[in-house]
Amino acid sequence: MAPEEAISTNLPLNISDKSKLPSDRLGFGFSFQDVPGLRLSECRLVEIDSCRIEMVRDGWDSVYVDIKTDLDKRVKLRGMGISCQSSQPSVATPQQHWERAALPIEIWSGNYGHWLAYHLPKLMIFADNGWTNKIALPERGRWKEVEARDADYLSLVEPATTQILKLGAGTTSVAKLAVIDGDPHHRMLLRKVADQIKKRVIAETSVERRRILISRRGAGFRRLLNEDALLNALLPFGFESVSLEGLNLATQIQIFAHAECVVGMHGSGLANMIYCPDDASVIEIIPDEFPGPDFYRLANTLELKYYLLFGESVGDGQRGQRDMVAPVDVIESLVRNSGF
Repeated sequence: MAPEEAISTNLPLNISDKSKLPSDRLGFGFSFQDVPGLRLSECRLVEIDSCRIEMVRDGWDSVYVDIKTDLDKRVKLRGMGISCQSSQPSVATPQQHWERAALPIEIWSGNYGHWLAYHLPKLMIFADNGWTNKIALPERGRWKEVEARDADYLSLVEPATTQILKLGAGTTSVAKLAVIDGDPHHRMLLRKVADQIKKRVIAETSVERRRILISRRGAGFRRLLNEDALLNALLPFGFESVSLEGLNLATQIQIFAHAECVVGMHGSGLANMIYCPDDASVIEIIPDEFPGPDFYRLANTLELKYYLLFGESVGDGQRGQRDMVAPVDVIESLVRNSGF
């Protein structure tokens, strides 16, 4: 599907020294300093005969899956595996049986950003390889919107989809199971996902480019306390504030497909950069206490122009989820001098 490759070695355009990037890997397994030239493993479709799926959900409604052969041997795949904290006694007798199924599991697919960058490429690969009506999705609790997102995507690119298999907690036996192994985060796969969907929802041939500030007003955490001041500073440069909460997939695609520049706090909305034109710019404001590098990696994978700024975390709350104050003067100066 996609060979092993190294992503772009580009530094953020406003940072000239790699040592100035955060080195904390947090829970991501890589840091900002690791991103330039980061290697992505080969991504491939694998078919497994006569196996069983064991699925559990934790208190956050994250889905964990083990795949075991008839010899009770666990199949090791990226993005799958039941952690010891989530493990429950396996059920020897399967609750259901499928002859054929395709399983696009990602533990954190309840998060929109992870769904877009990791889960969606898997759906595309299955759809492109004849597994459209055999896709198995876990029954969710608090993350039921994942099912709606998948249905939206399939209805756009595969209107012939008539069924989705429901994977319940416990054990399911499968005569032939298709899974994706390796990193689905390749430029080729992400661009193909975006191009397929944009062909369905973008009708205009010539549309004015947009400059977007992603609003966090409707967020339950990591709000931008000086968002009004930031928007007022950006309005003279043609920026508009966009709230993404409640927008369907097609509407979000239409917004970002014509973006010239996107300014946003670290958050799932930034994953929509996969729909941006190749020459778009992304300005990310990250919490000073929680430098998550995933959107820098995404921007480098897509070879977009990326700028990194730090916001000040304030107030109470969990690390990485506290409210923030953005450096308005720095952002205004960057926009003024960058000539987007």
